Amino acid sequence: MTSEHPLADEPSSPDRHREQQLAWNRQTAGAWPDWTDHRRQVGSLLCGAAQTPDDRLGIFGAGNCNDFELDELLQKFASVELFDWDREAVLAGVTRQQLAAVPRIKMVAPIDLRQPDPVSPHLEVAASIGMLSQWMLAVAQDAALQPPEIIAAAAAMRRQHMENLWHRLQPGGRGLVTFEYVSSDTLPALAECSPEAVSPLTMAALSAGNFYTGLHPAAVLDTASKLAAAGLIEKPRLHSPWQWHFGVRTYAVTALSFEKRSSAG
Repeated sequence: MTSEHPLADEPSSPDRHREQQLAWNRQTAGAWPDWTDHRRQVGSLLCGAAQTPDDRLGIFGAGNCNDFELDELLQKFASVELFDWDREAVLAGVTRQQLAAVPRIKMVAPIDLRQPDPVSPHLEVAASIGMLSQWMLAVAQDAALQPPEIIAAAAAMRRQHMENLWHRLQPGGRGLVTFEYVSSDTLPALAECSPEAVSPLTMAALSAGNFYTGLHPAAVLDTASKLAAAGLIEKPRLHSPWQWHFGVRTYAVTALSFEKRSSAG
């Protein structure tokens, strides 16, 4: 039994889904103090993807910028581009980190991230932070889809999302997708378990069918593996999961990383 993200609203149109994301950004605007451990995990993955001081990082779904410390990223990257369709949230997030006047930080908002970038790829690192989970809401909420169709729509959404990152990357660039896949709403032990217990605990939950629609880590890896077989990317791998304490709820979050093939277009 898969489950829907707990912040999901009623079945909705794309416009309604966008309104939900804007509302979510407003709800979490003050969450910076509570996300320290989650932010450390995301920051470690982002900084670990840097290879040279000239690397450019793009963060897709930047939102309130609560998931990462921009000062830390500027020590590793020549520039950081923040993509989102909510410019107000991004600007407020950068301002809270007291970096709104830093020219190496570029706000690319508002922008519809459901479509591939028509311009030439230019990033060495492209990271989607929690955005895949948000996109899956549209699939889970689509009242017109029956269960078999939801599976196909989720697979198409995963592929589209990774291909959009692929389009932004220079050949040889690195992609990163973080996503939450189950919460303490349906797995209460997740809230209090040790960090070391997250993986075995959630593996048991996954085996029992307890995960968000379209976000089983194995399914996300399978999508990446298909892109690798098509010659677009290489070295897809899942990273160890961690806990994201989010108010009264705790999420299990993991990440998938990959490299764009040097010979890819």
